[in-house]
Amino acid sequence: MAGKLYRDPNQGKLAGVCAGFADYIGIDVTIVRIIWLVMVFAASFGLLLYLACWIVLPERRDVVKVLRAEEVSAEMRSARDAGHSETE
Repeated sequence: MAGKLYRDPNQGKLAGVCAGFADYIGIDVTIVRIIWLVMVFAASFGLLLYLACWIVLPERRDVVKVLRAEEVSAEMRSARDAGHSETE
């Protein structure tokens, strides 16, 4: 099991709730989606539970995206600094 429950919109179809649960439990996301669909059609609380999880669960912050954004920012700063040194 993963340490934190989150929703993963990058791996999900709608809001990433099922993908987050699948990652947390450690099973395939298709199984979680099937279980969720059964809950939606068999009992009306499945849709309400999904919507509540969509609102309450935090979105997964992808470490790679954060690191890449910092890298691009550093590249832009170094290019800006190089441009300033050439004009002087």
